[in-house]
Amino acid sequence: MRTALVLADRTAVLFLGIAAGAAIGYAFGSAGIAPPPAGLTVPAGNARAAAAVLPPSAGPGGLEYGRPFQPHLLRAVAAGEPVTIGVFGDSFGDGVFTALYRLLPRKDRFRVLKFSQQSTGFTRYGRLNLQEHADRQIAEDGPVDVAVISFGANDTQGVYAEGHAAPLMSPEWQRIVGARVDGFVGLMRARGVAVYWLGLPKMRAAAFDADIAAMNDFYRRRMAALRVPFIDVHPLTVDPRGDYAAYLPDPVNGKEPRLLRANDGIHMSMNGYIVITRALAQRIRRYVAAAERIALPAVQSGSAAAASPVVVAPPGSPQPAIRRVDGRRPAPKPRRELRPAPEAKRVSRSVEQPPAEAGSRPRAVPIPGPATPHVEAPSVPANPAPKTPPAEPEAGIVTPRIGDPK
Repeated sequence: MRTALVLADRTAVLFLGIAAGAAIGYAFGSAGIAPPPAGLTVPAGNARAAAAVLPPSAGPGGLEYGRPFQPHLLRAVAAGEPVTIGVFGDSFGDGVFTALYRLLPRKDRFRVLKFSQQSTGFTRYGRLNLQEHADRQIAEDGPVDVAVISFGANDTQGVYAEGHAAPLMSPEWQRIVGARVDGFVGLMRARGVAVYWLGLPKMRAAAFDADIAAMNDFYRRRMAALRVPFIDVHPLTVDPRGDYAAYLPDPVNGKEPRLLRANDGIHMSMNGYIVITRALAQRIRRYVAAAERIALPAVQSGSAAAASPVVVAPPGSPQPAIRRVDGRRPAPKPRRELRPAPEAKRVSRSVEQPPAEAGSRPRAVPIPGPATPHVEAPSVPANPAPKTPPAEPEAGIVTPRIGDPK
């Protein structure tokens, strides 16, 4: 049984790798990528999409789910240091990283880091243990204030653990995967990181969409139990009838339909990732602004220490990184600067890809110059010269990489 699962997993990755190259161009569609097909009409008045753009406000005092602000976040905003946003996920998380990188720029004192990795998931711990990997990443790249997490597109399959296989969404599957999810969130909490979980969009293939709907429901219930905000993006990716649509009007400005989906029917285009993360970026800004309202008066009155809540990690959990006595962050190890690559050239052919691997992610592009411990906000022309990225051996795209359902 284990051998069969391994072979099936590797076969899916190989098949997606072949198709991913042809789908790359669509994953980074720009505003002028191409007009909608002739005769396409998108009904106006998508109330569900409009409602999703404005998420519910945070808890009392601007706190998400009533959790206190963590000491290192208060110290960072008090000292005028950038607030670090870490994006964790599969190749779909790569696209989320690219969008947040643009929506939360360095000039606004945000530092967005990409910790996502394609072809990963909570059912694939034989390939990569996500909790252990994230622990090493944070230890190497410095403290993280806010974690944005998006997994699931690679997990629409059974899981092999404890010597036997558990079918998708069976009670045993939910127990195994749920424990791994709890451990991952627990790691973030032990390090004093505020957590947001970003759901998955509507999928084109009906069978795969049914699996993703079940996955979203599973994570929504799990996050409610953990008191973690779950950001539902499904309403932003359907037409007024609730059907999949590649072209949709921007829910904020209501402009003419734009291409929001990649050609594989799984991932988003660059425009699409911005649409589904815009409300999350606004929510993070409000959260940080609320922290500033607490931290800055405390600094001015000389009582910053009293304003910082004490964080006690659960027994046996990793402890938050040690900070200097003066309250400022220790400098993280140098990290090569990463920028989302220029938008790729659109592929003229339509390539159907089975919903087995959740797509691609942005490729890290080294920038000449001295190494820096953070990611600088990209300076990209309004219409950069299109470039065709090289095909990759696995499911995934190039920088800003996008998605990776199986």
